[in-house]
Amino acid sequence: MTLPLDDRSTRRLTIVRQLFLTAEVAARDRGNPVAGMIAIVGFDLAAESLLKALLASASPGHSYDITFPDLLKKCDVLLTQQGLPALSVGPRLYHLHKVRNGVQHDARVPHVQEVDDARLYVHGFCQSFVRDVWGADFESMSLIELVRDNLTRRVLHRAQEDIAAGNLLRGLALANHAFLCTCEFPFLDSLFSGGYLSSRVNGMTPELRREVTNGLKAARDDAVSVSSMMAATTSIGDLSRLLTMVPWVDSGSSGNQDQITYSAKLGWKDTAPDESAARWALNFVVDSIVSWQQQGISAVIAKHKDHVHLAELLINWDEQKYSMTFDRRPSP
Repeated sequence: MTLPLDDRSTRRLTIVRQLFLTAEVAARDRGNPVAGMIAIVGFDLAAESLLKALLASASPGHSYDITFPDLLKKCDVLLTQQGLPALSVGPRLYHLHKVRNGVQHDARVPHVQEVDDARLYVHGFCQSFVRDVWGADFESMSLIELVRDNLTRRVLHRAQEDIAAGNLLRGLALANHAFLCTCEFPFLDSLFSGGYLSSRVNGMTPELRREVTNGLKAARDDAVSVSSMMAATTSIGDLSRLLTMVPWVDSGSSGNQDQITYSAKLGWKDTAPDESAARWALNFVVDSIVSWQQQGISAVIAKHKDHVHLAELLINWDEQKYSMTFDRRPSP
């Protein structure tokens, strides 16, 4: 019987997945000895973190200050107690851990074959261990599952599928749409009401008062959006990196009182990013939305009907199908 895959377990396994992917990127730089060292450390850290995820799930409150051999023994005991397959790969994990110590503490440069072996072995270990212990697919582990809003989660899943399939244009357009539509602090609306914004400006005509108030509201809305973005990133550089790699979206709408048609054209601002950069962008967006949720922000696309319709259009978008028609009123 597998262990329950709750939110905390999902987060831990997702971090393991990200550790492995980061090490895998370093492992591809075969001509760089330092990259090989980073890869070995990363692969071992992913394996060790996965074992400690088992400790956290099956033995809450257990100390994480434990030697690696004792960690292997403890995991064997826990697996047996839970009726799960035994840890038959302990010696190989311990060998990798010793290689990691040599790299990290003695500055030993690993052979290219050692890096390749570690990549293949840890990948196989993570796949089988996550499947046996939690009944989950290691390849698909993502924080997207922690996004509460159904439409936002659907958009991010489609972005993930597109990026994995190499369709980076639509994948990053979807990720960027989710980011821009969800980065608001709606609880500030009541604090900065229109009346408050204009009440301290005396000697104005009603028309000028409305114009000034609308301008202040627009500035307020921009400040709110920027502050929410900043709250989700550790540096302006991360945000700048996202905004430089996402495609531009030229969207518009037309229609009558019964129906409205949305259209969109996508294109790269500059050169297209590679798949690794696209994965980073999607992870940044997902991490941001999950972070906003933890702060009590709704972080949903469906705050505006236009956002919802454009999301539906982007999900189905291709070069031939770049417009969609929606009823203005819900069907009876």
